[in-house]
Amino acid sequence: MGTSIFIGYTRSFLLGIMPVLLSGLDAILAIVESGETGPITALLVSVLGMDAESAEGAVRLVGVVAGLIIAWERSGRARPYSLNPKDT
Repeated sequence: MGTSIFIGYTRSFLLGIMPVLLSGLDAILAIVESGETGPITALLVSVLGMDAESAEGAVRLVGVVAGLIIAWERSGRARPYSLNPKDT
């Protein structure tokens, strides 16, 4: 194995973990606020003009796509992750 890399520099984080966190946050806030949609879904509705049902489906789909990206990035000889930004 090679040297470690700061996780914030990786595609796994930017295209996989971050979207999953945002989608999870959207779901949690929708439950806590007892609203019909979460803030990210509401943002999609207002900015893109989507209907609420389609926007909610898009937020859910992000989790699936992000999970596949993480799996693809971690296949083969992947470098270990580090939480230290000084690691490259």
